[in-house]
Amino acid sequence: MSSSAREQIEVAVRAGQELVGANFAGVDLTAANLDGANLPRVSFVEADLTNVSLRFATLTGADLSRANLTDANFFGADLRFARFSDAILSRTDLGSADLLGVQGMSSGADDEGHMSPGGHEEIHAGGHQSGSLDNSRTCSKCAGLVSDDANFCQKCGNPLGHNL
Repeated sequence: MSSSAREQIEVAVRAGQELVGANFAGVDLTAANLDGANLPRVSFVEADLTNVSLRFATLTGADLSRANLTDANFFGADLRFARFSDAILSRTDLGSADLLGVQGMSSGADDEGHMSPGGHEEIHAGGHQSGSLDNSRTCSKCAGLVSDDANFCQKCGNPLGHNL
């Protein structure tokens, strides 16, 4: 896509337009600020999203397969049922993101809350993952961010067992 296509995407996002099912395959959005964007079922296949900010964005059912997501920020984003098959997830921040049904991503986070690339498996609840905020972790049932000292998840009511 040309730089004018990039500008059109950024303008649409800033205007609050919903870009349902849009095809942005191969687009270069390096360092773009798309915070709060409404992008359900969008295709970012093979897109360059290096250092992009998609904080609190809606990307439900989006296809991010083979995309470069190095240093991307998805804090608080709705990524339910998104596909990350063969995506580059180096230093990608998924803190507080909704990861229900995500495919193609390993279920482990590093000590800073960043995900590493995985196979084609669906992410499963089990244990907890480190969040990107200090003194927090992720609920094993709903992937919601909870305080380290919490006994129950406020989002789903899951007993965390840590302090019980």
